[in-house]
Amino acid sequence: QKINIFMSNSDLRFVSFNKYIRPEIKEYKNKGWVLNGVNNSFYKYVIDRYYGSATHSSVINSYIDLIYGKGLVEKDGDIESQEWKDFLKLFSKKDQKKVITDYEIFGEFSVQVLRKKGNRNELAQLLHIDKNNVVPSVEDELGNINSYWHSRDWAKQWQEGYQPKEYPVLGLGQPGETEIFVAKPYKVGREYFADPDYTAILPYAEFEEEVANYYLKYIKNGL
Repeated sequence: QKINIFMSNSDLRFVSFNKYIRPEIKEYKNKGWVLNGVNNSFYKYVIDRYYGSATHSSVINSYIDLIYGKGLVEKDGDIESQEWKDFLKLFSKKDQKKVITDYEIFGEFSVQVLRKKGNRNELAQLLHIDKNNVVPSVEDELGNINSYWHSRDWAKQWQEGYQPKEYPVLGLGQPGETEIFVAKPYKVGREYFADPDYTAILPYAEFEEEVANYYLKYIKNGL
């Protein structure tokens, strides 16, 4: 399908659905990491559609609210156990909501795991870390991902303050070392990243943005 949007007599713009191609997932073996599109661009594309399409954004926000509700609670009974209270001290409700938001938007989420100094088996804190800034290392010969890389902005990875930093996956870190846990569902043909469930409608969300931009321009130009 191809949908044309007429901007003026001399300006023709269109969104071509049948030509939409997902950015390539590429292994950078010389660097040790895998990016979700050039400079991790697929995440930016997904975020732009979230903010650009009113319909898409409202649906995503509704799902986030439905999943989170009033926050995580214990399954059995109304009285919170001491273990559950201790867990909430480790993983704040603010970070829980961020994790759920990432999961709904990206189809995956990541958590920074901090352990208590001098005690390898005791957690100190669980912190949300933006999934769009976290990428996996290249798989080893057994197909395992042993670490994750974080950059504040992969498009600026060469600049000071944005250089990627490597963290071991949960369970492989040394005492006192920060680890990364990434949760993603199984997706056929996806080893490194789990695309959001709504990937197929992303071009339609972009189309809605273009229509809105067209009418806005039309109105600003005095109809």
